[in-house]
Amino acid sequence: MLADIISNSTNKITFLGDGEFDHINLQKFCTSKGWSYVLRTAKSSIFYAQADDEFKAKDLAPALSEDYFSIDKVKFTRKKYGPVHLLVWHSKEYEEALYLISDLEYAPDIISYYKRRFSIETIFSDIKSRGFKIHKTKIQDAERLSKLLIIVCLGFLITFLFGTYSTVYQKHISKFIRKDRIDQYSIFQIGFRAIEYFGKKKKYRKILNQFSKDIFKYICVR
Repeated sequence: MLADIISNSTNKITFLGDGEFDHINLQKFCTSKGWSYVLRTAKSSIFYAQADDEFKAKDLAPALSEDYFSIDKVKFTRKKYGPVHLLVWHSKEYEEALYLISDLEYAPDIISYYKRRFSIETIFSDIKSRGFKIHKTKIQDAERLSKLLIIVCLGFLITFLFGTYSTVYQKHISKFIRKDRIDQYSIFQIGFRAIEYFGKKKKYRKILNQFSKDIFKYICVR
């Protein structure tokens, strides 16, 4: 579905994914579409060097003075898919290393692209485990799933906006979030908890009613 949408794009496309996306079929798909990819893999993933020596990703580590170590033209898994570029990225600010596979040749590019994944990490966790739990859906039909995603994205937008509405219900925040930890919550999380709280309290529903009138100030339909 995504491939159909962007098939006519003239932009360079690089697919980013965490450990759920490192399977060979996806790498083949990206290659067939002319896309580059940077995917996280497990430290236990098996690779084969050019001399056909088997090793695991965790067997590699950058030098103490470096943030990464990479080795190109290796084969991935016992199916020996490749060649791929394996990069071990262990920035000093993180306790554990990240293991990345890519078809890109230049190691700093692999890191640069993967860093962008963190900019969308919040929305994934908010529509999954920390919010709407969409990862538990068993829908397999692509059309039905696309419709569900539209609803979920609208729900995300509304919930996020209600989080920005906090000046209206400021005095009530301590009833559903510890004020000394409020900086640990995203705007979505504040909105999510607020809607959940006020929706159960009949006397506070006027806040939700007022918000439902104000929301169209923020949404533009074209």
